[in-house]
Amino acid sequence: MKSKIFTITAIIYSVALFSMSLIPKFGPGQIFPFADKITHLGAFIVLGFLVVHSIREFKNTRHIWIYALIIASVYGILMEIAQGYIPGRECSYFDWIADFLGASAGVFIKIPSRLKRIEKKLNSK
Repeated sequence: MKSKIFTITAIIYSVALFSMSLIPKFGPGQIFPFADKITHLGAFIVLGFLVVHSIREFKNTRHIWIYALIIASVYGILMEIAQGYIPGRECSYFDWIADFLGASAGVFIKIPSRLKRIEKKLNSK
């Protein structure tokens, strides 16, 4: 049975990310300017990385990065729209830009060769 570690992790991560983004936000603002943009960037670096590798588990195509960017971008847009209905949150174009830039960085992160060997061993079982 071929392992689907990235796919399962991507699903769990995206559900957790969406759930956390739907928590109402009250109280003091940001710790420092643009803290929320850095948070969006970091969260979507991880998401982009997981999505591109989960797609690769199903199909190894030449333009896999395009599919991953589309999926992560649409996810970011949907998340921003949903946040517009949550008290203390807002739908922000600039947050989506940070999501897109993070996903772009995550899609192009390379797995070190040692992790690839571990993945191949898991897939061969």
